[in-house]
Amino acid sequence: MSWRNVIISHRCKLDYKMGYLVIRGEAVKRVFLDEVAMILLENPAVSLTGCLVEALTAKKVKVIFCDGKHNPVSELAPYHAVLCAGRGNGAVHVHGLIARLSPDNAGKSRLPPASLGAKNDCG
Repeated sequence: MSWRNVIISHRCKLDYKMGYLVIRGEAVKRVFLDEVAMILLENPAVSLTGCLVEALTAKKVKVIFCDGKHNPVSELAPYHAVLCAGRGNGAVHVHGLIARLSPDNAGKSRLPPASLGAKNDCG
């Protein structure tokens, strides 16, 4: 059960190790990732590893990024979880969408209107 909101306001590196969010700044701190509901990155000088981003996506942790003035500018939105959460509501499966928009299909990159209402196979 996730219940923690983690706010990062200083320059640091965020890493993933053995189920924990590792915060390497002036001191090293660890937070069990299953307890984290949201991470707010107030400082743009924070770096994340790819393994951490993958783990945060898998655990459905909301990550909000802020600019230098501490205003929210974006958030981490996983493709698979977002599209599968709307299953039955006309969501398009992400793998089919990426295949249609790939450079290999240069002349076929426009989606026909019927594909937007296609049933997905998110399982």
